[in-house]
Amino acid sequence: MNQALWDETELVTAARYGDRDAYAELYRRFRPAARAAAAALRVPRFDRDDIVDEAFANILSAFQRGNGPVDQFRPYLVAAVRNLVYNQTRRDYRADEGCRRLSVDLMRDQVFSAEFEPEPLHRALEQLPLRWQHILHEVEVDGRRPAELAGELGMSANAVAALSSRARRGLRTAYFEEIRKDRRELAAV
Repeated sequence: MNQALWDETELVTAARYGDRDAYAELYRRFRPAARAAAAALRVPRFDRDDIVDEAFANILSAFQRGNGPVDQFRPYLVAAVRNLVYNQTRRDYRADEGCRRLSVDLMRDQVFSAEFEPEPLHRALEQLPLRWQHILHEVEVDGRRPAELAGELGMSANAVAALSSRARRGLRTAYFEEIRKDRRELAAV
């Protein structure tokens, strides 16, 4: 059958039951609306297609699980785009905030010098167990939440949060030891 002649509700119903052609027609019809929603949310032009495609993929996945829209596709799609944009914004903010917080913690607690010394930080980071290095990167740099990492690491979200906290304390301690070691070496010269 020619899905181009179907109304929105018929297409959604067919797509929910696995009709790939119906889903392709939904994509063809509503992709411009999804791009417009991304543009309205100030998604950079070069990222819009990725957001739109991810929104469509998420809806297809929802259909396969028996969820998703029942009749009106466009509002659901626009909400999916909006949620993806907001989640990405939150992830970016958490990553920036995590880096800032780590830098502020290191600088605030620095006893010997008012300037930030990156070389001792690199040496301190290399001293940490690989697991701690990994968790610091995931949480502080990539901005991932403990709940997101729990399954990946085979731990509960609380255990991941505790591991992250221990890793930050370990990095802080190792960093100050490196600073002290540098000061002792300079004093000996």
